Amino acid sequence: MGMRSRWALACLVLVAAAGCRPGTLSERWLAEKAAWHAQRRVDRLAIDPRLASERDVAQALAAHRSIAQRWPAAVWVPRAIAGDTLARDVARIAGRALVTVALQFFE
Repeated sequence: MGMRSRWALACLVLVAAAGCRPGTLSERWLAEKAAWHAQRRVDRLAIDPRLASERDVAQALAAHRSIAQRWPAAVWVPRAIAGDTLARDVARIAGRALVTVALQFFE
Protein backbone atom coordinates (compact mmCIF):
# COMPACT_ATOMS: atom_id res chain seq x y z
CA MET A 1 0.00 0.00 0.00
CA GLY A 2 1.48 3.30 -1.08
CA MET A 3 1.77 6.46 0.99
CA ARG A 4 -1.14 8.10 -0.82
CA SER A 5 -3.41 5.10 -0.12
CA ARG A 6 -2.46 5.10 3.57
CA TRP A 7 -3.16 8.80 3.81
CA ALA A 8 -6.56 8.39 2.16
CA LEU A 9 -7.41 5.48 4.46
CA ALA A 10 -6.42 7.50 7.53
CA CYS A 11 -8.64 10.37 6.41
CA LEU A 12 -11.59 8.04 5.86
CA VAL A 13 -11.14 6.51 9.31
CA LEU A 14 -11.07 9.96 10.94
CA VAL A 15 -14.17 11.12 9.07
CA ALA A 16 -16.04 7.92 9.97
CA ALA A 17 -15.03 8.16 13.63
CA ALA A 18 -16.05 11.81 13.83
CA GLY A 19 -19.51 11.07 12.46
CA CYS A 20 -20.23 8.06 14.69
CA ARG A 21 -20.42 9.76 18.07
CA PRO A 22 -23.92 10.16 19.50
CA GLY A 23 -25.19 13.69 19.04
CA THR A 24 -23.13 14.47 16.00
CA LEU A 25 -23.87 14.61 12.34
CA SER A 26 -24.88 10.94 12.29
CA GLU A 27 -27.71 11.59 14.75
CA ARG A 28 -29.00 14.44 12.64
CA TRP A 29 -28.83 12.27 9.55
CA LEU A 30 -30.71 9.44 11.29
CA ALA A 31 -33.37 11.87 12.52
CA GLU A 32 -33.76 13.37 9.05
CA LYS A 33 -34.04 9.92 7.50
CA ALA A 34 -36.69 8.83 10.02
CA ALA A 35 -38.62 12.08 9.46
CA TRP A 36 -38.48 11.62 5.70
CA HIS A 37 -39.89 8.09 5.97
CA ALA A 38 -42.60 9.18 8.42
CA GLN A 39 -43.63 12.11 6.25
CA ARG A 40 -43.71 9.88 3.22
CA ARG A 41 -46.28 7.70 4.98
CA VAL A 42 -48.41 10.78 5.68
CA ASP A 43 -48.05 12.02 2.11
CA ARG A 44 -49.24 8.68 0.76
CA LEU A 45 -52.33 8.90 2.94
CA ALA A 46 -53.01 12.44 1.76
CA ILE A 47 -53.17 11.39 -1.89
CA ASP A 48 -56.53 9.73 -1.32
CA PRO A 49 -57.59 9.69 2.34
CA ARG A 50 -60.63 7.55 1.53
CA LEU A 51 -58.34 4.61 0.78
CA ALA A 52 -56.43 4.92 4.06
CA SER A 53 -57.23 2.31 6.67
CA GLU A 54 -57.09 2.95 10.40
CA ARG A 55 -53.97 0.78 10.44
CA ASP A 56 -52.28 3.02 7.83
CA VAL A 57 -53.03 6.13 9.88
CA ALA A 58 -51.83 4.46 13.08
CA GLN A 59 -48.56 3.43 11.44
CA ALA A 60 -47.94 6.94 10.13
CA LEU A 61 -48.54 8.44 13.57
CA ALA A 62 -46.39 5.76 15.22
CA ALA A 63 -43.53 6.66 12.90
CA HIS A 64 -43.75 10.29 14.04
CA ARG A 65 -44.06 9.28 17.70
CA SER A 66 -40.95 7.13 17.44
CA ILE A 67 -38.97 10.15 16.24
CA ALA A 68 -40.00 12.15 19.29
CA GLN A 69 -39.14 9.23 21.56
CA ARG A 70 -35.76 8.47 20.01
CA TRP A 71 -34.67 12.12 19.99
CA PRO A 72 -36.41 13.62 23.06
CA ALA A 73 -36.62 17.38 23.44
CA ALA A 74 -35.27 17.13 27.01
CA VAL A 75 -31.93 16.03 25.56
CA TRP A 76 -31.71 18.06 22.36
CA VAL A 77 -33.19 21.46 23.25
CA PRO A 78 -30.66 22.27 26.03
CA ARG A 79 -27.84 21.39 23.65
CA ALA A 80 -29.40 23.58 20.97
CA ILE A 81 -29.70 26.49 23.42
CA ALA A 82 -26.02 26.04 24.23
CA GLY A 83 -25.24 26.69 20.57
CA ASP A 84 -24.97 23.20 19.09
CA THR A 85 -26.39 23.67 15.59
CA LEU A 86 -26.68 19.93 14.95
CA ALA A 87 -28.71 19.57 18.15
CA ARG A 88 -30.90 22.45 16.98
CA ASP A 89 -31.68 20.57 13.78
CA VAL A 90 -32.47 17.35 15.66
CA ALA A 91 -34.70 19.24 18.12
CA ARG A 92 -36.56 20.86 15.22
CA ILE A 93 -37.11 17.48 13.54
CA ALA A 94 -38.42 15.95 16.78
CA GLY A 95 -40.63 19.00 17.37
CA ARG A 96 -42.21 18.67 13.94
CA ALA A 97 -42.92 15.02 14.64
CA LEU A 98 -44.65 15.93 17.91
CA VAL A 99 -46.74 18.59 16.17
CA THR A 100 -47.81 16.08 13.53
CA VAL A 101 -48.96 13.67 16.24
CA ALA A 102 -50.71 16.42 18.18
CA LEU A 103 -52.61 17.64 15.12
CA GLN A 104 -54.44 14.34 14.87
CA PHE A 105 -56.52 15.40 17.89
CA PHE A 106 -57.70 18.61 16.21
CA GLU A 107 -58.97 17.19 12.94
